[in-house]
Amino acid sequence: MTKALGNLRLCDGKQTTETTHTSAMRFASLVLSSDLTQSHSVSWLIDRTRIIGRASADIELQVSVLSRQHAKVSLIDEVCQIQDLNSRNGTALNGQMLATEPHILRHGDTVVLAGEVEMRFHDPNATPFAPRLGALRGLWIDPDTDDVWIDANRLMPALSAKQSVLLQLVADANGNLVTRDTIAKHVWPNAAPDYINNDAIDSLIKRLRKRLSCLENGYPLLEIVRGRGVRLDKRRTNGANTHRM
Repeated sequence: MTKALGNLRLCDGKQTTETTHTSAMRFASLVLSSDLTQSHSVSWLIDRTRIIGRASADIELQVSVLSRQHAKVSLIDEVCQIQDLNSRNGTALNGQMLATEPHILRHGDTVVLAGEVEMRFHDPNATPFAPRLGALRGLWIDPDTDDVWIDANRLMPALSAKQSVLLQLVADANGNLVTRDTIAKHVWPNAAPDYINNDAIDSLIKRLRKRLSCLENGYPLLEIVRGRGVRLDKRRTNGANTHRM
């Protein structure tokens, strides 16, 4: 005998019947992503507390390694939580085995029950992911990751350590000249003054300029002042957009 599981029934791991659930609210759901359903997509709305298990459960799955009442998913103040019910074979959230205290579920989380059943948590109310940007035009350097963005496009792969230091010097100068002496002092702080020659500095500037060229859209970021140093091109100088946020 099978038991109705919210909006479906499962018997021996196969979907047999679907029932209709209508609601004006947008509830989160657990989507079964293991081989139990074969080609069918199976999900349960988390509109109330639901027990997941092998028997006597709201979400009943005929899988022998599951405990009769294996885990509990709760909806408390519009926040979904999952809790292992001291099951024999455990519950994992994003690869981490859970103890018996509740854990908040977030959109995209993966739940694995007893190493056999995998579910994905889907929250239609979650804020979609968007790049963390401090400026949509010009140069912006992420203060936490040092990622470089030009006109809202991320530079990939990342700059080398020396290139990153040089670009930050130029960005902070905001159109003013960064001299060769300043570059040598900050890029090679532990080197003897005579060790860093102009050829090494010019080579670094040219390599950086080449790396940035793929995102420059016809307007170069860097202006090389022959024999003196480098600065932001005046057409690219745009106040705070060139600074870390």
